[in-house]
Amino acid sequence: MWLPVSLNRPLVWVALMALPACVWIPGAALRMVAASFVTLGLWDAWNQVRQQRLRLRLSQDALGLSGDAVVISDVQNRVLAVNPAFTEITGYESQEMIGRKLDTLAAQRHDKAFYENFWSTLKATGRWEGEMWNRRKHGDEYPEWLKVRAVTDKRGKITHFISWFSDISAQKARENDLRRIGYEDPLTGLPNRRRLHDLMASRLRHLRAGESLDMALIDIDGLKSVNDSLGVEQGDRLLARFAQRLTSYMAGSVVGRLGGDEFMVIRTTTFDDHDKWLGNLRDHMCRPFEINEQSLRLGLTIGSCRAPEDGQDSSVLFQRLESALYSAKRLGRNHSLRFCPALDKQDNPQLALVSDLRAALISGDQLELHYQTQHHPGSGELVGMEALLRWRHPKGGMISPGEFIPLAERHGLMAELGSWVIEKACAQQAHWQNSGMPKTTVWVNISALQLFQGDLETQLATCLERYQ
Repeated sequence: MWLPVSLNRPLVWVALMALPACVWIPGAALRMVAASFVTLGLWDAWNQVRQQRLRLRLSQDALGLSGDAVVISDVQNRVLAVNPAFTEITGYESQEMIGRKLDTLAAQRHDKAFYENFWSTLKATGRWEGEMWNRRKHGDEYPEWLKVRAVTDKRGKITHFISWFSDISAQKARENDLRRIGYEDPLTGLPNRRRLHDLMASRLRHLRAGESLDMALIDIDGLKSVNDSLGVEQGDRLLARFAQRLTSYMAGSVVGRLGGDEFMVIRTTTFDDHDKWLGNLRDHMCRPFEINEQSLRLGLTIGSCRAPEDGQDSSVLFQRLESALYSAKRLGRNHSLRFCPALDKQDNPQLALVSDLRAALISGDQLELHYQTQHHPGSGELVGMEALLRWRHPKGGMISPGEFIPLAERHGLMAELGSWVIEKACAQQAHWQNSGMPKTTVWVNISALQLFQGDLETQLATCLERYQ
């Protein structure tokens, strides 16, 4: 039978077994001592077995409750055991997988070199961790975050592998959404300014002998009048239709939207027909659009350049395209102008404003944060403050964020501007708390470009810690 026993140590369960014929020593006291030795030995043995069983059951319960899939496999990669989370993620029941190789799950996303590196790393270091694509029972592929550990015997020989993995499909979907925000125009789905910079740089790097890049920055004339007469919704329809026609006509080329009524085209060509190409492009895009049962004929103002003749750096070429477009606008609507060095010498108010914004960031005394209270819609209770950026230009007065924020995004100043806002907002919140004001939430507006800096989270944490 089992009895609880405590001998100045944690309570244990022991088995008492009657062995009347196994020991005989004259004298009752000695007889009892001898019997105690035998019984205690049995107690320890049975207690160890019971503890092992308890640990095994706890381990099994823990694996069953784990949100990560767990797989135990042998050195031939054959499955020995899986937990319920494995079935939930892959669709395979335990009895379907035991005895089968884990290769059953392999997707066609990785090449031979990937798996060779996986096995060589695992055997050399005893561990591997990373992203891997696998296939569910019904055929759909999914990404997982996988950790594998090798189990060795006393001689160091690998006997088993234990794998843990989690389905990261939702995480990847969120990353793709953020990537779309950072790289795609939400209305048309075309590459935005940031993405166009990357695509232009890529095309420049891959230019072969005898090839050139033709680039055009296109401004739709009179879009505001369309919005005023037909409404913003119809104006957006026109922009979407314009994007579709431009993409179809320039198949194989890069087509993007910089924002508002500005579009960009980049084509790789072996022909020296820049002006003819622009003329054909204009003729095609100026054909009437049918919007809301009305026929709309657009005018286009175009600035253009050609690489490598007009430059070989994407940032320089972007500036030269904008300079050419601005100069074309000065000539009136429906004009085209190719960049030439003389345009760099002309006054460009936008470029001057960018220069002033750089100076404002350095001095720090022209930029201001205005705080707007935010209240609960039901109770009216104060729930926080929104920090709104303002620029008090020494000559131009208050400049609207709608004017200088797009310039900051275009000319690579958004990261620095965003850092300034975060720093000042944290400092102001700390000042309010040190002055005895109740603790409150402060909201700051973050540009989509800042989400892809890579250090935004670190910057926020550092700033908050500094002003705690």
